Amino acid sequence: MDAREPTASRRRRWLRWVIAVAAITCGIVWFRHVQEPYRETQKLHNLIQSLASRCPPDMEQTQWKIAVDWTNNLNGNSLVWGFKDGAAIRKHRQEIEARLQREVDMDTINWIWDRYAELCPAGSRYQQWRQVMLDEIAKISRSR
Repeated sequence: MDAREPTASRRRRWLRWVIAVAAITCGIVWFRHVQEPYRETQKLHNLIQSLASRCPPDMEQTQWKIAVDWTNNLNGNSLVWGFKDGAAIRKHRQEIEARLQREVDMDTINWIWDRYAELCPAGSRYQQWRQVMLDEIAKISRSR
């Protein structure tokens, strides 16, 4: 029996272990990278939804709810369907997060819509619904 055999066997086991750990690590990193756009989109949804309780004094709660709901629709329809640049979405979320540290109003909502238009093609296409949102808000103020 060769005296080197146990050492060679240990090396093979060690090498298999290293390969297995590397494969698992690569899988985790890949999965997190693939999931990043979805995680960031959900964080954006939560940020936008947090606006619901911050109705500006110059608007009625119903008007503000319309603005927040349409903005959440913008988020979902712009990012979930095909825009997968996690880093860009994360940067976008951080900019919105910083902006929401200040007082909010319809200028904030319009700024968010502008940012989505700049971020991705679907965000740009969704701008067709901005006027619908604004008309719904105006309709509430005229009906009072």
